[in-house]
Amino acid sequence: MELIAISHPEFIPNEAERINALFRAGLMRLHIRKPHCNVADLSQLIGEIDPAFHANIALHSHHELAAEFGIKRLHFPEKLRQETPDFMLEKLSNAGFKLSTSIHDIAALTQLSKAFDYTLFGPVFDSISKEGYQRVINDDFYLKEEQKTIKVIAIGGIDHSNLNKIKQMNFDGAAMLGAIWHSDSFFKSFSKIAGGLSPRQNRSDSDSNIDLKSDQILISNSSSKIAGGLSPRQNGSDSDLNIDLNSDLNLISDSSSKIAGGLSPRQNRSDSDLNIDLKSDQNLKSNSFSKIAGGLSPRQNRLDSDLNIDLKSDQNFISKIAGGLSRRQNGLDSDLNIDLKSDLNLISDSFSKIAGGLSPRQNGLDLNIDLKSDQNLISDSFSKIAGGLSPRQNRSDSDLYLISDFKKITKLHFISNQTLEISHLDSINLALEAGCKWIQLRVKDQDESEVLQIAKSAKPLCENYGAKLIINDFPNIAKAVSAHGLHLGLNDMPIPEARNIVGDNMIIGGTANTFEDILLRIEEGADYIGLGPFRFTKTKQNLSPTLGLEGYRDLMKRLAKEKKEIPIIAIGGILPDDIPTLLSTGIHGVAMSSALIQSKVPRETVQKLEEILC
Repeated sequence: MELIAISHPEFIPNEAERINALFRAGLMRLHIRKPHCNVADLSQLIGEIDPAFHANIALHSHHELAAEFGIKRLHFPEKLRQETPDFMLEKLSNAGFKLSTSIHDIAALTQLSKAFDYTLFGPVFDSISKEGYQRVINDDFYLKEEQKTIKVIAIGGIDHSNLNKIKQMNFDGAAMLGAIWHSDSFFKSFSKIAGGLSPRQNRSDSDSNIDLKSDQILISNSSSKIAGGLSPRQNGSDSDLNIDLNSDLNLISDSSSKIAGGLSPRQNRSDSDLNIDLKSDQNLKSNSFSKIAGGLSPRQNRLDSDLNIDLKSDQNFISKIAGGLSRRQNGLDSDLNIDLKSDLNLISDSFSKIAGGLSPRQNGLDLNIDLKSDQNLISDSFSKIAGGLSPRQNRSDSDLYLISDFKKITKLHFISNQTLEISHLDSINLALEAGCKWIQLRVKDQDESEVLQIAKSAKPLCENYGAKLIINDFPNIAKAVSAHGLHLGLNDMPIPEARNIVGDNMIIGGTANTFEDILLRIEEGADYIGLGPFRFTKTKQNLSPTLGLEGYRDLMKRLAKEKKEIPIIAIGGILPDDIPTLLSTGIHGVAMSSALIQSKVPRETVQKLEEILC
């Protein structure tokens, strides 16, 4: 039975240290759930967690951080799951992400996408962490095997006293929150609950001869980490390895004697199979020998000859491969040529932590790694590992656009306009009062200094309504007022140049009129594309050829055929009645101006538009 920990919903003192200790104690998986956090604070927390454990983390929010930290597990809370199309879930699953979700009704199992690996279900008992959050099942509940379309993990009110009840109910695992974080001694709480689940998971509680509760040295000594999905004795005979972490001081102090994760030195192969001379290697001190944590050893499931690492002769093989995936996994053999020996920037506190269930050369000769000849791999070159892709990295080649990238682009955009009757600021104020949350300031035929003054007035207006301000055409102004985003026309500055001005964190959208324009924008690293015009409009001069409904259908079909995905915002003369048919083409949202300004009931118009779009 699987054991999962759920993070405290708020940031707590020494949280990263506590998380590291739990992983070292044998925790397999941690769900980071911080429903009210911002991306910067969450990024800081993950950065303080040992990279060897990143592959064992599932993110509940800010999925874009998966690219930065090599996280391959994404959780979709119920609301996010309902808003996410199945094809996107399947896309992520096919790209190697492990997806999970949450349900509160067992009947919902039949409605879940097969892309999900498991779901959390509960509360099965009255919640410890949420007062008044009461159980949804009775004590006599039993989950039938035929009901399990995917694995079901129980959550809610679980502690050491009722863990056996979870087994009797036939759940596949248990997730804990309050029992750990609301205890006076979080580590003792975990150890008491874990029992026989963690280091010897999927075996009976009595099988494990490991006293995690009383072994204080195991917490502090990083050389004794056993992290990830397999224990040293999992799938082997009980006699293969007899570890008493409480009493065996040699195992704790001598880090070179530990091979953790997937295979013991004697398991399923002879001692001579691995060409590692630890005895004579004076450079692999106690902190630098191979903590191999998580699911697979470097040579598991492949021929012994596939990997010939001579640690004796390689004096500088002190590196860290974190996150469970190589940078270019699933790529050509020649894609990655690594010389860890000569790369002085790859010196870290331990040899090759391979966490998360994948070795560098999983299943044979998939990856051609020359550990002694490549002079160019510096530590920063593999610091962002998420299926080998960051949200903007190699987007044209990746065919992968994270769900979070779509979610951060609002579906209804308002574009400011100025007429004889109203100014740009008047139109923005009207849109804000009507409920628009994405405001694009598009000012034409005025000096940059004048546009800057308008932007300075528009920014606090948007902030007062909780809306995002996007600046059209002027990257320096967008940076000066700390706008949420920048939008660039076809004749404006190229997106990469603008990115150098505004930085990596600002949203950048680009206009497109043809399929070639779309491909260019994707290649440039745009976060979204304004595609149009749909029909003739007076709000824009030098109008490109109109696309009409058939034009959108054709372009969206070509995008799907080429397996290119990016949020497409339809623009240009769009009326409320056009939106349902436009959405049927596969667009993400629409941008409007005149239709809203000219509405007699703008608030009702916005509400109607949002109902259609959502």
